[in-house]
Amino acid sequence: LIHAVRRLLTGQDMGLDIGNLMPGPVRRVTGPALAGKGFALYECVFDTCWYEDALANGAWPEPTERQDHPDYVFTLWGGQRETLPDHNSTHAGWLMNGEVVAEDTTGTEKQDD
Repeated sequence: LIHAVRRLLTGQDMGLDIGNLMPGPVRRVTGPALAGKGFALYECVFDTCWYEDALANGAWPEPTERQDHPDYVFTLWGGQRETLPDHNSTHAGWLMNGEVVAEDTTGTEKQDD
């Protein structure tokens, strides 16, 4: 039966917008509710992935009033786009046994040699 279930489901997408099912482990299900019942129960695990309508790398959501637009959720929840401050330096504190033993600040501007 386990072989039949795995053969039936492996590679299928169940009509959903997901990746094909990939077989995972088969595990025996145990526990107090099953103790002494005279049968065995197994779980057949399958993995998949789903597809997202994601923004392109570096793109930002567009403000929109159209409720059918994928970016509408940002408008609905009051999302805002703001210019980030320049990252001019990074500061680090070096700890030893919970105490700062050294500190360092590094600028992000490229220095001319």
